[in-house]
This record gives sequence, structure tokens and C-alpha cells, in this order.
Amino acid sequence: MDASFTHILLPLDFSQQNQQAIDHAIRVAEPTAARITLLHVIETVDCAETNELRDFYNGLETQAETRLAEFRTRFPEDRLDVQSQIVFGRRGPEIVRFVADHHVDLIILGAGDPASQQPAARLGTLSYQVALMCNCSVLLVK
Repeated sequence: MDASFTHILLPLDFSQQNQQAIDHAIRVAEPTAARITLLHVIETVDCAETNELRDFYNGLETQAETRLAEFRTRFPEDRLDVQSQIVFGRRGPEIVRFVADHHVDLIILGAGDPASQQPAARLGTLSYQVALMCNCSVLLVK
């Protein structure tokens, strides 16, 4: 079995857990110079007209671009190809769609503390959705 990866997806929500996921992504990507994509999903409101919230979403996108640029500086740019992408929608389905459309072979995802949740509540977490729905390896970082 070949354990090398060529395209690593790192979904970011700009929480403290993201740094641990970044550290793991660097360790996994460096030996093979795997490409890394930083993905941020801006959650959209289903019941509102898109035009009504255009300025709101534009502001969120600008903030996300700034944060992603900050996160990109944490990677050794001379050794790794790191790209960033912003999409709009629901996090789980958008991550699944991105993986399928961009030939991702590993997702590195921060996972919350399972001890802080009731067992049934864990079934609705983003990490559970991604692990269940994606057709690639998933590394959960606690």
C-alpha cells in the first residue's frame, strides 16, 4: 500500500484547533511535497435572498481572504505548494463536493473533544459527516 498523498485538504474554521491541523499537514506533506489546499466555507442562510445579503457575504469573504493569507504564512513556502479557496454553502456538503471535484486524497480536519459531547451528538459533527461521506482518507486531529 502506498501511503504517500498528493493533494491534502485542510478545511479551516479559524479556530484554535486549526494550528494543530496545520502542523500535521506540514509533517504529512513535506516528505512527498504534496499540494495543500486551505479551504474555508462561508455558511450561507437558506431562507434569505442572496442579493439582500451580498454586502454581508462580501465582508465575510474579505475577512476570510485575510485570515487564509495569514494561515498560508505558517507553511514553508519554499518546500510546499499551498493554495487557498473560499466557497459558500454548508460546510459538510461543500467539503465533500470539493474533495470529489479536486481529487483530494487526504483530509486533515480538527476534531472537537469527544468527551465534551453526548455520544449521539457526535453523529452530527462535521468530522463525522466528512469521514462518512468522503471517498478518501481522513485524519482527525484532536
